[in-house]
Amino acid sequence: MVNIRLHAFFIAILLMSLSVIPLPAFAGGVSMIELQISGADGQAFRGDCAFHTKHGQLKRQKISGRSPFKVLFPAKTLACNIEKADINGFMTVKILRGTEVEIAQANRYPFKWIVVSSSGPWGKPNGATYAARPTYR
Repeated sequence: MVNIRLHAFFIAILLMSLSVIPLPAFAGGVSMIELQISGADGQAFRGDCAFHTKHGQLKRQKISGRSPFKVLFPAKTLACNIEKADINGFMTVKILRGTEVEIAQANRYPFKWIVVSSSGPWGKPNGATYAARPTYR
């Protein structure tokens, strides 16, 4: 009986100590940038995002799904080209840092492409819409 209580005590101490240790992914000031895509429920999309890691490496990530959609990137900067599957309908793409919306870009018919970028080495947050596939920025 004493052994069980002793084990429970050590497990409780271990769990309490883990709750104050920062996760390695967030150590060193890595911030998370959130990409949100909204529009008609179930509207399909696909896209390509580029982001800079805390070490400055440029990485690319393909995304696809249906609205509403949210994804977090462990990044300092983010730039995405998003294509609506259907030319009709309305879609909004947002980039957030914490609770602050850096950019919100909406599109409607006949525009099928939305391009957004967070603040970064290229300057302030930016967004645009296109009827045809834009060159990647």
